[in-house]
Amino acid sequence: MAESGLLPAAVGKAGVGSLCPRAARDALHEENTTSYTYYLTMSNQPERIQRGVELQMRCYRLLRNLGPDDPWLAVELTMPQLKVLFRLAAQGPARVGALARALRVTLPTMTGILDRLVEQGLIGREEDIADRRLVISRLTPQGQDLVDQLQAASRTRLTRVYETLSPEALERHIAALDEVLLAAEAIAAREQTEQIVHVTTR
Repeated sequence: MAESGLLPAAVGKAGVGSLCPRAARDALHEENTTSYTYYLTMSNQPERIQRGVELQMRCYRLLRNLGPDDPWLAVELTMPQLKVLFRLAAQGPARVGALARALRVTLPTMTGILDRLVEQGLIGREEDIADRRLVISRLTPQGQDLVDQLQAASRTRLTRVYETLSPEALERHIAALDEVLLAAEAIAAREQTEQIVHVTTR
């Protein structure tokens, strides 16, 4: 005679009811515990996200203070000007309109930013081969050197910190960064697709 505590086959995953009574109860308990743990984890997700953001910002602030000969301290550029330089370094020559959209500023504002960068010899302007009515901006060798110096300084600061971590801690950090990078790439790809769709449907 079947024991009264035997669970039906529909309960749980992978046919829990086909197990013996004790095994079925243990499997169901494990499944319920896992579900509850997942619920608790997701309910704490906003707090975890906020904590992660705060830790990342603290790291940025501390890293900025490492190194007495930091080239970042000698830079006499505004944040929009730096954004333009790094945008051009990462994605190559661009039209004024594309840069304005990327930084979410008006065309006159972007023109003023580019004018000042040209005066400092950091970018140059030339006709767009695809449309000679338009002008594209690109980094000059001096502008590229500045970007390289700033990026090298950032790498040096991070290297100093990573060298103090244990192999195990560094491995965990790299694994977490891989996950963050994948998430960032997915968001960037989605936004790029949305921009293309928006442009083609206008």
